[in-house]
Amino acid sequence: MGLVAIAAFLTLAAAGAEAYTMGLGWLSTLPGRIGLWLWIYALFFHACHGVRHLIWDTARGLEKRDLLLHNLVELLLTVLLTAGAFLFTHGQGVLDRGAA
Repeated sequence: MGLVAIAAFLTLAAAGAEAYTMGLGWLSTLPGRIGLWLWIYALFFHACHGVRHLIWDTARGLEKRDLLLHNLVELLLTVLLTAGAFLFTHGQGVLDRGAA
C-alpha cells in the first residue's frame, strides 16, 4: 500500500503544483499522517527482519528460545526506530512545512 501511495503522490507531483499541493494537504491530515507512520513502521520492520535473516545465515540463533528472543528484539527495535524517526521529524517540523 505504501508503494501505491508513493506512486500516486509522484503522479500528483507530475501533474503540477496544484495537484502536488493537494497531495501535501491530504498528507497533513490525521489519516494521512497515520498512514505515513504505519508505512514507516513497516519499512523499519522489514529492515530489522532482514538483519534477523542475515544472523540466521550464519547458522546462529536458530534454537527455539533464541527465536522468541529475536522476535521480541525485532519488535522492540522496530518500535524504537519508528519512535526515534517520529521524534526527529516532529522536532524538525517536516510535515508542518510541507502543508504550509
